[in-house]
Amino acid sequence: MPTVNEFRDRLAQFNKHYLNPLTLSFAGRPGVPWGIIQHIGRRTGNRYTTPVLVGPTYYAFYIPLPYGQTTDWARNVQEEGGGLVVYGGEAYRVIEPHIVIASEAAGAFPRWVQSLLAAAGTTNYLRVQRAAPSPEPETVYQRITADYPTRTGLWIIGAVLLIAVGVGRALWKLLHPDRD
Repeated sequence: MPTVNEFRDRLAQFNKHYLNPLTLSFAGRPGVPWGIIQHIGRRTGNRYTTPVLVGPTYYAFYIPLPYGQTTDWARNVQEEGGGLVVYGGEAYRVIEPHIVIASEAAGAFPRWVQSLLAAAGTTNYLRVQRAAPSPEPETVYQRITADYPTRTGLWIIGAVLLIAVGVGRALWKLLHPDRD
């Protein structure tokens, strides 16, 4: 049986390869609690985009670290000293990343989200300060969200639903061979 850390690592890998592409199709858009953090790889120097849950305050964003402080994106943002956050249809330059505890981030999230994060064992958050507005924020927002169109997410959701219906029908026939 896998340990809690092994399970968390497996879940993180699953999310990275399967859920993140889906989440990127709606993250960063108005009315959505997920944003996109754009960061530079520590070793590769490549630009990466990662969907994250965002708790906004007037001066900062709080981002939960459910997989711990050592995720690649969190380490990249800390190493670089900031990055870019796309949230609510806007792009923001962010600086001064710091790891903080849940009680400091609590005011940035609705109570029900705090409860879910606590139940998931999230104790640390990355706080990034909002810096000067991103130059041409609409252009930056449009460029990033254009890379992850909403229709892609809809196709993925549709495919998952079709697979689920197919599996459900197959199970029904297996469990009830006398009914059609």
